[in-house]
Amino acid sequence: VYLTVTNAGDAPDAIVGVESPRAQDAALHATMDHDGHVMMSPQPSLDVPAGATVRLAPGGTHVMLARATSPIAVGDTVPLVLR
Repeated sequence: VYLTVTNAGDAPDAIVGVESPRAQDAALHATMDHDGHVMMSPQPSLDVPAGATVRLAPGGTHVMLARATSPIAVGDTVPLVLR
């Protein structure tokens, strides 16, 4: 899942977990190039600095959904709870 998060506040924040009713498991992941091999790695959190916008996008940090409770297609809107 790709999304944009904006922290309009004056204090830094962080996403420390994610849930979705469309999947049994959801987690933050980062895509990394390791010696020419693309790998994904779970991330425990994602910093969202004060006054900043953070984009979760292809080739970078994203939300990985596992064991979908119903089919999910490209372009679908998926409800998330960010912790």
